[in-house]
Amino acid sequence: AELFADLQHAYNEIQEVDTLKSNFLSTISHELRTPLTSILGFVQLILEGRADGPINETQRRLLMRVVDKSRDLHSMVNDILEIAEIQAEGLVRLDPEPVAVEEIVGQVIDRVAQRRRTAEVEIEHRLPAQPLPLVMGDFQAVERVFYHIIDNALKFIPVRGKVAVSYRSLPGHVEVSVQDTGIGMAPEHLGKIFDHFYQIENDLSRAYNGVGLGLTITKKLLTLLDAPIHVESELGKGTTMTVSFKVADVEEPAP
Repeated sequence: AELFADLQHAYNEIQEVDTLKSNFLSTISHELRTPLTSILGFVQLILEGRADGPINETQRRLLMRVVDKSRDLHSMVNDILEIAEIQAEGLVRLDPEPVAVEEIVGQVIDRVAQRRRTAEVEIEHRLPAQPLPLVMGDFQAVERVFYHIIDNALKFIPVRGKVAVSYRSLPGHVEVSVQDTGIGMAPEHLGKIFDHFYQIENDLSRAYNGVGLGLTITKKLLTLLDAPIHVESELGKGTTMTVSFKVADVEEPAP
């Protein structure tokens, strides 16, 4: 009985510390968002020539670097805030409903392509010849899932390459695959990529930015949606991530 009481006390303390950590991450993320938004806003005003006149090409190039780095930092802050919300059960109460997954993915591709602004990496959206059935999902959660998966695929293509999104309709399920031609992963990394803050490169001089939370968020959201994810990768040859959604039970309209 005493051992059980000690274990229960230790468990309660761990839960309390975990709650404090989540609250801290949420608070600091909100506090970082405000100045970042101001920085991006003021730089945009200067770029548009609305702050005491036009700028020269050198100034424009340097300011665009400020914008790019600020957006990267803003993305990292959003990742930290998302994981804090999930751990604090802010996103546990999802509202699954029939959604058109290909339409959500299309919107995500447009969003990611605009943010990346690169002509060297192609994003190919391979829509199926036949309409897909609706699947069970939460719009916001599905959007976040594919934002992180596609953004992660783009990040690990060093120079030029392709990210291809394709679909497969199976009995009772729809599979969505995101295949990239990036650096790939060795087998020992596959079981760890969904861990908190995990980075394939673990030193401060690594070539790829990020805090290692995007795939953690993806896994947690897919668990809440009861949608498994499968990863295949080969070092130097790219990675394929496939998510399987349950087909929604939608009644056919009466004739």
